[in-house]
Amino acid sequence: MKHWSVAPPLVLLTVLLAFCFSPVLKGEIDKLIWETSGGGSIKFTVVREGHDYRVHLESHRFSEQDVDLVLTSNDGKAYEVVEAIFTKRLNLQDDTFTPEGATGTWTSITLVSVDGNEQKFDNISTQGDLRELYHFVAAATKKDEPGSADDS
Repeated sequence: MKHWSVAPPLVLLTVLLAFCFSPVLKGEIDKLIWETSGGGSIKFTVVREGHDYRVHLESHRFSEQDVDLVLTSNDGKAYEVVEAIFTKRLNLQDDTFTPEGATGTWTSITLVSVDGNEQKFDNISTQGDLRELYHFVAAATKKDEPGSADDS
């Protein structure tokens, strides 16, 4: 007869508890809320509209904005990232990190389901593919800056 040591049942219990308490948003995602504070501050929301996404920029670089954008499949990587989030192929938990000291910039992303449940991911790293979405939205305000290519 084989006797279990304490380790296997303890490991199994730890894995089970981690699975039970890991944040998993139930249901279809209705909205994404991006908030970056500190350097490069930005706040915007993304909602699905058919095959495209509507992005509403609320603030950027410490100034209020009221800019609506449409994100389509023609927008390349930014669209792919949003599509992966909304279809739950991209797990935002994989893009979080444990801060070591003050970084000066903090990003959180909140997903809101169609039934109103929310799941917030703090300490998001924007160095990977998520950076494409940030740059897509931030570029909308550059058109209005003095000296931009659209400036007459």
